[in-house]
Amino acid sequence: INNLILYDKENKTNLLNTFEVFLKNNSNATHTAKELFIHYKTILYRLEKIREISGIDFSNHKDRLEAELGLKIVSLLKTCK
Repeated sequence: INNLILYDKENKTNLLNTFEVFLKNNSNATHTAKELFIHYKTILYRLEKIREISGIDFSNHKDRLEAELGLKIVSLLKTCK
């Protein structure tokens, strides 16, 4: 998750938000695209970029769970500031 945060800051992207919405939509790219109002192929591109940056395997339950926990921790830390 930290790698995504750093990448977003350095490149002025919003991959972390894309990833959060993707997880919220139970790893469904179609629903994620609809919620973010972007093309399905754009979601696929972003998800590939997220995989490259984070090393998260979306088909691995353990990786997804660890990523979700990481997102929760980041969210909690932001509210504590």
